[in-house]
Parts: sequence; C-alpha cells; structure tokens
Amino acid sequence: MKNLTKVFIKLLFVVILPILITISVVYLLKDGSAFNGGVVSWVLPILVLIITYMNAFFYMGWMSKTNILPKITVDVLPVIGLAIAYDKNPMKWIIILPFLTIEFKTKQKDKL
Repeated sequence: MKNLTKVFIKLLFVVILPILITISVVYLLKDGSAFNGGVVSWVLPILVLIITYMNAFFYMGWMSKTNILPKITVDVLPVIGLAIAYDKNPMKWIIILPFLTIEFKTKQKDKL
C-alpha cells in the first residue's frame, strides 16, 4: 500500500499536474484576454508553469526509485502465434505476436 501511494504521488506531480497546467496556460494565453489585463495577468500563469515544471523535476529526482511503469522488453523471435501468458515466479505478463514477444515485468520484493 505504501508503494501504491508513492506511485500515485509521483504520477500526480510528474505527469498529471504539468499536463494540466500546460493546457490551462495555453488556453488562457490563446484566448487573448490575458493580455488586456496588464503584465501580471500573463506573467503570473507563465511563472506558475515554470514552478510546476521545476516541482516535477524535483519529484522525478527525489522519487527516482519509484517506478510508475513496469519494465518492458521487446524481442524479435522466430515465433508464429498469438498468446497472452502470465508467469508467476518472476511476476510478468508476456504477449506473443507473430515474430515478436513483449514482456511486462513488475518489480517484486523478496519474501522472507
């Protein structure tokens, strides 16, 4: 549960907030009404955008060991077929396509 909370926090601050702030600032500045209100009405959104990206880089570096996505490996093999497989011991999903295998591996803690 603790790892899920870390993944959610990293996803929020590194991916979701920068995208939402960028879309909001572009929409605000594209409208043109921000330039009629003076310097503050267009400088302030740009400063918020810069601070949001600085915050995203901080969280990306601070939470570098927290993985949002699983490790993905793609191999070209002489295989013909379609399948989806699950391997329990090293927890991974395998998708087999013609001449291609895709593995999604999750990091699993050692159980003692």
